[in-house]
Amino acid sequence: MAVVLAFPASAAAKEFDFQGGGDPPVEMTMTGKSFDEPKRVTDFSISPGLFLDCPGYPDYPVPDPMTAPIQQQGIKLKRTKHGLEFKRWTYDAGFVYWDLQGRQSLKNRRRWFGLFYPLFQDPRPDCGTRLFRIPWEAKLTK
Repeated sequence: MAVVLAFPASAAAKEFDFQGGGDPPVEMTMTGKSFDEPKRVTDFSISPGLFLDCPGYPDYPVPDPMTAPIQQQGIKLKRTKHGLEFKRWTYDAGFVYWDLQGRQSLKNRRRWFGLFYPLFQDPRPDCGTRLFRIPWEAKLTK
């Protein structure tokens, strides 16, 4: 016996795209019932244009754009006194450790902003690690 569950189309999560054309360029996708009350971040990429410098070696380019390895369930958003936000989403991808956070603007719910702290393990001998602090911003496009 097979059981089929049917949900009305209104119950399905919608996808919302956000872009930031500033420095650095950002693309973010969220899902939820509406753009002003999304439930999850499902995709995030940023083009920081970074190079790792180390004395005695040529500059080492960082992959550009950098796409966050977000798991299928996405990054869950939480409501706080500051509005909707996600705090300290982290992921160790070997060469780079992701530390990402963001918040919805209280004045313009179509705008999100936050900080990205990539920590790179330089693959060259004696070059160590590099930590960057990169502010980002993105606005609803569709």
